Amino acid sequence: MSNTQEMFERWCSAPGVSFKNPEAEDAYEKRAGRIADAIQLKIPDRGPITPAFGMFPALDKGFTCEDVFFDPNKAFAAWIKTLADFEPDTYRLPIRPGSVYEAIDCRQIMLPGRGISPHYGMQYVKAEYETAEEFYDFFLEDPTDFMLKGSTCHVYVVSWSPLKTFVLSVRHCVIIPVWPVCFKRLVVLRSPAPLRN
Repeated sequence: MSNTQEMFERWCSAPGVSFKNPEAEDAYEKRAGRIADAIQLKIPDRGPITPAFGMFPALDKGFTCEDVFFDPNKAFAAWIKTLADFEPDTYRLPIRPGSVYEAIDCRQIMLPGRGISPHYGMQYVKAEYETAEEFYDFFLEDPTDFMLKGSTCHVYVVSWSPLKTFVLSVRHCVIIPVWPVCFKRLVVLRSPAPLRN
């Protein structure tokens, strides 16, 4: 047996995981096996389903988009209900922490209840965040450096104090001192209460 097959066997059998009941264990094994088969290009019993629900879980649970962007407990409850109702094989939980976007003062999006209706999902703000002259030379010189420094420089505003705002908009901005400030601001963010099941 190859290392890959061993890994899939372990994953599908979930050693050390305690399931709620035998039906849950059986459902897990079927789903994991289905995904493992598809990854290995074997023919599964059916194609694995990974839906993109968007904001449906919030609306189905009776919440607004603003509710799930800014209250992790409501978001958790909404997505758990949808997963229980539809039973997909896998799911990519869309983490949309509104407080994080606010902390880094992202100019590229408008958040529900913050400039747009609380019933809308986040909206992208169409704007020229950098000119072609700023983009091409920097990007072509070093694409990785551009993605790490250049592209983010034009989207976020980091508040250093109430009186002074440092806008990251210059081509060769000094990003290294800025990210620790962002991280410190993110670390102090707290959800209203720990996530509950």
